[in-house]
Amino acid sequence: MKQPCPQRFLPPIFIILIPMLAFAFFTGCDSGPTGAQQERATTTATATAAAAIPDQLRLAEIDGQPVTGADLKKYLGLFKDPQSQLPREPAACRLLLEHLVNRKLLLEAATRSGYDKLDELKKHGSLGPVEKETIILRAFLNDRISRPATPDKTEVSAYREKHPDLSLKQAREALAAKKQKALFRQLMAELRQEHKIVIHLENLARLPASGS
Repeated sequence: MKQPCPQRFLPPIFIILIPMLAFAFFTGCDSGPTGAQQERATTTATATAAAAIPDQLRLAEIDGQPVTGADLKKYLGLFKDPQSQLPREPAACRLLLEHLVNRKLLLEAATRSGYDKLDELKKHGSLGPVEKETIILRAFLNDRISRPATPDKTEVSAYREKHPDLSLKQAREALAAKKQKALFRQLMAELRQEHKIVIHLENLARLPASGS
C-alpha cells in the first residue's frame, strides 16, 4: 500500500530533529523511490543489521572529513520507531545517508553562526550531545525558515482565493508549509554548494542490509 504524502508540510525543525520524518517525507514525496518502496524499506529493516555496520567504514566525506559507519549508527540511534533502522534497498540507504550529511551541514552552519552559544544552552549544565544539537538546530531553523515563512494577511487572502475550500487557519498553515518547504530546500542547496561532498557508493553497498 502506497503511503500518501502529507497534506501539510511538517516544519523543517521537526524534519531535522526527528530523522524518521525526514526520511519518510523527502523520499516519499520527491523524486526517487516511491512511497511503496519506502514502506518496504522501513518495514524490512532490522536493528541487528544496523548494529553490524563497521564503525570505521567511510561512507562519505564533507570537505575531506569522513562520515563513517559510527556516525550512521549514531544517527539511527535518534530514531524512535523500531522499524526505522537501516533499510534493505541501496537507494533508500543512500537517501538516509544524504539526510545524515544534511544534518551535519546544518549543525556546522548553526555553530558557525554562533548558535552553540545560546543562552538556553548555558542554563543547562548537564545536557548531552544530542540534546545540545536539538536546541541548536531548533533555534537555527526557527530563524532561517519558520519565521521567514510566516505568511501575512495579504498572502493568506490570495491563497484562499485559489483554494476556497480551505478555512483561514488551513490556508495559513498550507501557505506557511509551502514557504517552509521552499526555504528549506534553498538553504540545503546553498549549504551543499559551500562544501565538497563525496558519497562512497562502493562502501555504501557494503552496509549489512543494503542489497540483502
